[in-house]
Amino acid sequence: ERAMRLADHGYKMARRGVASRGKRVDRIERRYQQAILDQQKLVAKLRQAEADIRFVRVKLAKAQQQDRKRERQAAASRTPQAVGTAQVQSKSAAPAPKPEPKAELSKAAEAEAVNAKPAAERLSAYDRVAQREAMELQAEIDQDIINKSSRRPLYKRLTLKGRFVNAAQFKFIGADHYRAEAKIKAGAQQFEVARNRFSREIPAADDGETYIFFYQAKSASRGVLKLFKKSLLSPRAQSIGRE
Repeated sequence: ERAMRLADHGYKMARRGVASRGKRVDRIERRYQQAILDQQKLVAKLRQAEADIRFVRVKLAKAQQQDRKRERQAAASRTPQAVGTAQVQSKSAAPAPKPEPKAELSKAAEAEAVNAKPAAERLSAYDRVAQREAMELQAEIDQDIINKSSRRPLYKRLTLKGRFVNAAQFKFIGADHYRAEAKIKAGAQQFEVARNRFSREIPAADDGETYIFFYQAKSASRGVLKLFKKSLLSPRAQSIGRE
């Protein structure tokens, strides 16, 4: 009888051990499946990042090629032959009549004339590419807002979050677009908008610069985030969303 009781107790303990190990195996399998999904997401993000890098490199190469072409054209226009031709033409041409005296420009007009010089001449190749992308995005947003002027905002409250950026509130600017503004730090950054995370690499030269963020809400759970240095955007893009 005692042996039967011990055997029964041992049998029950063995069943408990089997059940416990079964639960442990289930947890390990769930973690394994989750690890596989995380790995697939990371691989997809890595491929997207590589594609973005290749895209930027191609644009940089094209911009540098265009810069070199303009420099060669400018150097060719300054050759002695071109200068001599210009001098002969100036001698053979009839003297132009002196223009009538005009009123002096105001200080504001003079300042505007000075600032009218193309700022692109002072930008790096990276900034020129970013500026062209910003101008294209601005045109797309303006057209989208016109086409979807009756669309209501999807979010009542939308916040920009990040480890190295102060939280900022997005403002609805029309269609499905939102705008926010924040100062940013250089290096690898990760931003979060509506539980969606976006990784970006900020150049060292932009450390402490003010960036403008444009978020396009494709749906309640999916969106696209674009960000540009504020100084690269046109006055229209800098002021949009403040009206």
